[in-house]
Amino acid sequence: MVYKVFISHSSNPEDLPIIQQVSNQIQGAGVEAYVATWFREPGRDIGDKVRSAIRASDAVFGIWTKGGSEAQWVNQELGFAEGLGKTIVLLVETGVRVKGFAQNREYISFDRNNPVTALTLAASHFAQKKKQKESAQAAAAVGLAAAGIIGGLLAWKYLKDRNEEEDEDDE
Repeated sequence: MVYKVFISHSSNPEDLPIIQQVSNQIQGAGVEAYVATWFREPGRDIGDKVRSAIRASDAVFGIWTKGGSEAQWVNQELGFAEGLGKTIVLLVETGVRVKGFAQNREYISFDRNNPVTALTLAASHFAQKKKQKESAQAAAAVGLAAAGIIGGLLAWKYLKDRNEEEDEDDE
């Protein structure tokens, strides 16, 4: 079962290595990472593409770097995700001031020069969320199967009783 994470980030060139590390770490934990700029769709409205990807994701991972915290797209993507009730996890670069709706949200701090610990924590968080989703879906499947079996038995009992009534009427 797939657990999808939309990665919201700035387009600042100095942030690209962090975005790549984030994506690699998340995917290494068995979670699907989506970075909109890596999936080109010529002719498609970018805002529509991003909104669709956020809707299809289980969570949004916002990367707040010195450039990303002020990036209009990052703030809009996180606000859209918040409006949809998506799980939002923030990775905040040391020295970046957290503001807006994110002020009341726990986040993961990272040091650009040594992000491994923070990225490992984030990846394990999403891996745990994936396991929870898989468990919930497995429980739902078992419940659905049980409901199908019970429904089948009830239908069988109904038909059996009806046939017995018809046999009594024929006598």
